[in-house]
Amino acid sequence: MTTRINTLEACNPEMIFSNEVKEIIDRTLSDLPEKTRQIFLLSRNEDLSHKEIAERITLSTKAIEFHISKALAALRISLKDFMILLPFAFLLFK
Repeated sequence: MTTRINTLEACNPEMIFSNEVKEIIDRTLSDLPEKTRQIFLLSRNEDLSHKEIAERITLSTKAIEFHISKALAALRISLKDFMILLPFAFLLFK
């Protein structure tokens, strides 16, 4: 039989890895309480400081820190399998 399977040649492993991680992040963030998600996204997407977020949402900076820590903990748990591979990902996809 001379048929060849070109599956790996036809796909970009880096893109597959990246898409899977993005899906896990999106799913994890969507499962967070609304306020925690909102605060985390303000921190990461709008690059606001804890103080700026606290002023915008009228919470203490300690509350902002709590919500961001909660979001990061959820992401760490969701991405635990990828955290092991992350240092090697750059070597795998050169």
